[in-house]
Amino acid sequence: MLSTRLSNQAPMMAQPIYTGFSTRPELETGVDILRIDIKKMNRKLSGSFFIASDKSKESRTQNVLVCIKSDNAVGNGEAAPFFGISGDSQKVLMADIEQGARCLIGCKLSLFEMETMTGSLMQHSASRAALDMAFLDLIAKQHNMPLARLINPECEVKRLRTDITIPIVDAKTAKHLSEQYAKQGFTRIKVKVGDEIANAVKRVRAVRDVYNKLEIDWELLIDANEGYSANEAVDLIKKLNKLNTPLKIFEQPVHRDNIEGLMAVKKFCDLFEISVFADESVYNTDHAKQLIEREAVHGFNLKLMKHGSILEALRIADLAIASGLKLMVGGMVETNLAMTAMTHLAAALGEHISWIDLDTPLLIKENHLKGGTIYNGPDMILPDSPGIGVTLKSIT
Repeated sequence: MLSTRLSNQAPMMAQPIYTGFSTRPELETGVDILRIDIKKMNRKLSGSFFIASDKSKESRTQNVLVCIKSDNAVGNGEAAPFFGISGDSQKVLMADIEQGARCLIGCKLSLFEMETMTGSLMQHSASRAALDMAFLDLIAKQHNMPLARLINPECEVKRLRTDITIPIVDAKTAKHLSEQYAKQGFTRIKVKVGDEIANAVKRVRAVRDVYNKLEIDWELLIDANEGYSANEAVDLIKKLNKLNTPLKIFEQPVHRDNIEGLMAVKKFCDLFEISVFADESVYNTDHAKQLIEREAVHGFNLKLMKHGSILEALRIADLAIASGLKLMVGGMVETNLAMTAMTHLAAALGEHISWIDLDTPLLIKENHLKGGTIYNGPDMILPDSPGIGVTLKSIT
C-alpha cells in the first residue's frame, strides 16, 4: 500500500531511474498473452478543448481501450489520439493496435520483449503506449503491487497536485473558467496560447484579473503547441511581462523541428527566469539527446502517448536529470485510466517532477471507470490497489 503520509522529503531513488526499474526481477518474467481486446472508448467533454494545432476536441474524445488477458489477470490500457499533434485518429490507432495484437497473442513475453515487438510492428506511439500500459497493469496485478511501487519500490507519495488547463477560448470564457477553478483551489494554471497574440494576451489577462482580485497566489504556464515563430513567442513574453503575470513556464513555443527557434526563445526567457519546456519536440530519446546537446530548452514534458512506453519515458527522464533539466508530466485528452497510469509515473519520479499537468479527467463528463485517481480540486490521490487501480464499468 502506498503511504498516505505526505512529507517534504521526496522519496529516495537509486540513480539512474531507468536502470533501477529495468533490473526489477518482476519485469524479466515472461507473461502469457492469451487474448487482447480492443474497443472504442468515446466520451463527452464538458466543453471544447481547442489548442493551436488541433480543434477536433469540440464535444467529445474518441480514445481506444485495450485489455490484455493472461491466465490469471487482465491489464487495461488506453490510447488517446490527437491528430493535430501526432497525426493519428481512433480509426488509425485501432488498426495499428490490431496489427500488433495479431502477432502478440499466443506469445510469452517480458516487458522488454513486448516493447521491442511493438516498436517493430506498430507505427503510432499512442498505440504502443496503450499496450505497454495494459501489460504493466497486468504485471503489477500479478505481483500484487501498485504500478508506482513497481516502478520505484521506495515510492511513498500518494497525494499529488495538478494544474488545470484553460484551452483556446475567448476572454469572457477564460474569466468564467478561472472563477470556477479558483473556487476549487487550483493555484497552477495552464493557459493555451498559439493563436493571435492579441487574443492570447486577453485570455491570460482575464485569468490574472480573477486571481489578483481574489488575492490568490498563483503560477502560470502557457502552452503554444508549436503555434508561434520565435519572434512571435518573444513578443508574447514581452506583452505578458507588462501584465505582471507569474509566468513560470513557456511550453513548446515554436514548431517541433525549429530548434534554433527554441534556443532563441530560451535565451530571451532566461532574462525573466522563465523556463522553456519541450513537448512536441521530444517523442523519444534521440529527440531528447538532440535538444540537450543544443541546450535548447530548460525541461521536457513527459507523456506516455508520445513516448510509447513507460520505459522510454524513464529513459528520457534519466537524460534530463543527468543534464540538469527539469521535468513535467502531462497527457493528451485522456480518461482516468491513462491519467492514473501517468500519475503513478509522476509519483515514482518524485522530486524530479517540477510541474504536474494531469487534469483531463476533469474535462470528461462521462465516467465509465471504477477506481483510479481521486480528484479533490487540484489534489490527486492515487489508488493503492494492485496495478493502475482502474476497472471498467462499461467499455463502449
